[in-house]
Amino acid sequence: MLHRPLSVLLLAAASFAANAQDKPVPLIPPDTAVQVQELASLNPDEIGLLDEQHGGLGLAMWKDSSFALVGKVLPMLPNQPGWKSLRALEIRLLESAANLPAGRPAGEPMIALRTGKLAGMGVNDGVVQLLKLLPSPAMTPILRRLQVDSALLAGDGAAACAQESALRAGGGNDNYAQELQVFCQFLGGRGNEARLGIDVLRDQKLKDPIFFAAADGLSGLPPGKVDGLNEASPLALAMAGLAKLPLPENAIAAAAPGYYPVIARSPGASLESRLLASERAAAAGTAPPSVWRQTAEAIPFSPAEIAGAASESGKTVKGRALLYKAALQQALPAGRAELIQRALAADPMLAPLLYAEMLGQLPASADLAGFAPWAVRALLASGQTEAVRPWLAALRADAMLSLGSANAANALKPLLRIAGIGDPLTSADLVSWKLARNESAGDFAKHSLLMLSLLSALGDTPPENEWLQLLDGAPIIGGKISRSALTVGLLNAASGKRKGETALYVLLSLGEQRDVEPAEFAQLITALRAVGLDADARAFAVELALAYGI
Repeated sequence: MLHRPLSVLLLAAASFAANAQDKPVPLIPPDTAVQVQELASLNPDEIGLLDEQHGGLGLAMWKDSSFALVGKVLPMLPNQPGWKSLRALEIRLLESAANLPAGRPAGEPMIALRTGKLAGMGVNDGVVQLLKLLPSPAMTPILRRLQVDSALLAGDGAAACAQESALRAGGGNDNYAQELQVFCQFLGGRGNEARLGIDVLRDQKLKDPIFFAAADGLSGLPPGKVDGLNEASPLALAMAGLAKLPLPENAIAAAAPGYYPVIARSPGASLESRLLASERAAAAGTAPPSVWRQTAEAIPFSPAEIAGAASESGKTVKGRALLYKAALQQALPAGRAELIQRALAADPMLAPLLYAEMLGQLPASADLAGFAPWAVRALLASGQTEAVRPWLAALRADAMLSLGSANAANALKPLLRIAGIGDPLTSADLVSWKLARNESAGDFAKHSLLMLSLLSALGDTPPENEWLQLLDGAPIIGGKISRSALTVGLLNAASGKRKGETALYVLLSLGEQRDVEPAEFAQLITALRAVGLDADARAFAVELALAYGI
């Protein structure tokens, strides 16, 4: 009897294979400046930061989709997708300029749904830039406050204060505009005016302990103690940063991912807390890896600690910083490669991003052939696909002399094919791959099922005899949750070539989880390819292959 997840894969392949074409679309690198593109349309709901030439999903992304469906599904998208490739897709979907889907809008306008979701993801710069494009009449008090909060979380106090007059003019019954006025007065060096505002807020019995503790510090009084950040608003955090208020060591544990960058740059947080916050921000995608690198470089390690870094395990946040700083100071490529390898072994998912710059500068020489498999995986994980080729050349040259390098080259073949830079796999390639891995039957079955599923979803036809060995057996990765409505919605959207709607269903299908059956991963990849999102599909497949040890 056919194993159910494989049947799902075959159904997906049959539905989409005729439409899936492998024409990669260039994606926007994570540190690239945002390209602002306004539409000719006067509808503020249709503005965006990205057009199709700059990574957007296109003006017609909602063609044939209904507003009722999009308006319902969009707020349900995950704030923290389990895979960084899907996070990138979600951000591009939300930042894309696009014509509205059909149907009269009901409830919140589309721009509010989009910016609200971006804020939930911690994409604060994106919220600020997107709302800057809105004409003043379209800026509701809710949107203006969202823009202020996002500017404060992004560390742009000037942009937040630029909205202060308009926010006060918008009215409202809360004290937010008055608190912002006090912050802006302190920021502008007008402490006497700010203290008058503080007195008014105290008279109004406002409860905001972090705000008032910071206000005391900025007024020259002994500041109160901050016990935690559970109820801290972006404005209160900005005040705490301005006052250099000491933050508790447990601040990160209670903080949302969007707050990590604030803690990372807070002068009141300990250096180790800032390091951990910057590391978590890089992992969550709420701050670039360069923030972690700058913080790690600021850690004062002794010469003896730097000299002994070769024995560091990288299991602690300070140990990981030590490895980085020692690698940075290591002049010999072989010594630097050894330290980078230890960092990659300690954290194979995040370390490639943190070391991306250093990896790109390391020469792919013959004497570093042993490091080549590590370099290939790390470069693919950090999106530097072309930089892989010199390392492959060094590895293959050494494979003629070394059995270890030959096995390493064979072990990489499926991953390279998934990444789009390798030849189609033959049965002999798969036999060599199996021998090179030298793992238990159960582990090999798990890796084979995922690898063949990914290759099938990307358009390859795996050798039939390999499939036959995997037709029976229990589910291998994660548990199975019935999601029939999502599956049907995905199939219908992809077969109808509805690009934006397909992306919505793909993102919603996984949510914040990471583990599902291999066939479900394959179904999502095939659906993305069916609507022309080939580069997203391949980026997701490469990330999966790396994460599961292909």
